[in-house]
Amino acid sequence: MTVPRDVHVIYDDSGRILAVADASEAVGPGGLLLGYTPVERPGQRSVRLTLGDEHIAGGPSSLLRDFEIDHAAFPPALRRRPS
Repeated sequence: MTVPRDVHVIYDDSGRILAVADASEAVGPGGLLLGYTPVERPGQRSVRLTLGDEHIAGGPSSLLRDFEIDHAAFPPALRRRPS
């Protein structure tokens, strides 16, 4: 399974990634662009990111296991989790 280049990332207040979803849009009937934005639960945030090759190479499990969101950055960005 591969990770799409454009994703929605849902994360908690500590920056732990809870879910990753494809953010690419599709062209529907009549040329209408179809896509979605995740709905956050209390204590969660989301950000749309374009992933680099390093993030995609390891697949989805690596993205969840090895990275977190640096929510102090603007805009929020992925960073490697401390060992």
